[in-house]
Amino acid sequence: MIHKLKRKFILINMSIIFAVLSLMLILVLSSSDFRFKKSYETALLSEMNLAKPGSRRFSREPQGSSDKVSFTVHLEQNSWKLLTPWLDIDEDDLHELIERANMETNDMGFWQDEGIAYQKRDNRIAYVNMESEYERHMSNKTTWIVVYVAVLVIFAFISVFLAQWAIRPVKKAWQNQKSFISDASHELKTPLTVILANLEIAMQNGGESKWLGVAKAEAEHMKKLIDNLLFLARSDENMHLSNTKRIHFSQLLQELTLAFDAIAFENNLILEEHIENDIYVQGDTDLLRQLISILLENAIKYTPKNNRICVRLSGKQDTLKLSVQNRGSVISQEKLERLFERFYRLDEARTKGGYGLGLSIAQKITLLHGGTIKASSSETEGTIFTVILNKA
Repeated sequence: MIHKLKRKFILINMSIIFAVLSLMLILVLSSSDFRFKKSYETALLSEMNLAKPGSRRFSREPQGSSDKVSFTVHLEQNSWKLLTPWLDIDEDDLHELIERANMETNDMGFWQDEGIAYQKRDNRIAYVNMESEYERHMSNKTTWIVVYVAVLVIFAFISVFLAQWAIRPVKKAWQNQKSFISDASHELKTPLTVILANLEIAMQNGGESKWLGVAKAEAEHMKKLIDNLLFLARSDENMHLSNTKRIHFSQLLQELTLAFDAIAFENNLILEEHIENDIYVQGDTDLLRQLISILLENAIKYTPKNNRICVRLSGKQDTLKLSVQNRGSVISQEKLERLFERFYRLDEARTKGGYGLGLSIAQKITLLHGGTIKASSSETEGTIFTVILNKA
């Protein structure tokens, strides 16, 4: 839980930072593109206004140097004439530029590959060499992108540090809670074992008694709760599977389905099975047995009488799919999302018996085996719990 909380904190922080920085980068790059466009449009406008046939401006080479080389061609008697006689331009290059401009649908534009801006107007085509400006423009954009990435990385490290600092009190409280549950469960287990043993002796010596029977049933119920709490406490401490082996999962499921068939019959239910043969998994037999038992108990407990429960097992490539389907009340999507929370029970039919730990334990066992578990519910399909595990 702590790791999920930490990841969520970092994700929220980085999402906000990413959105703000991305917006800023878009604005900066858009502004840079706009300024560059205005720059070549202004240069083209100036060139077009000054470059007129017979203009004295183009009768001789201008004095001084300029980083923008500009020239204009004019269509005269079906022939293009350069209006800048002092400018030395290769005939082939000039012809290629004229042909390319004539092919353009827009009257004004910029060729990135050439670094040249053009404008067509009144049988004239003006050209401005913006190569150096374009290189500076692209260099500035690259710099801004590098800065953007660097700032994101810096904020990522800051978010990790802040997340660790922010969840420190939560982590301490969570660890204290886990320690309390684990220690309390251990302390309760010993006297409860003694109580059960004494009740067994009393029932053997004094004969059957409904009071002793009720006391024993409640004590066993409490023992099961303590065992479940201990299992969850150990799993919260990153419990790993140590006693794993190759298990004949099809056979294990058939055995448990047969065992629960009598319980289903007592509840006027029909337990159907569709189990594919020879499916194996790598895992802990006792835990997988507990997983299957939880799903079957859950289905029997919450299925109305005179209905069917269907157990299916199938294999596909490297995975197996186990599903337990019952025809109980339809569960809303909001409640489905909370089914695997600890101590959570539905308000209506699912409040009878138990402490709301079974499905949490089923989820933990599935995760320990590297699988997934989910629940779905609808009017047509009923409620289905589906477990996906890797085949061995």
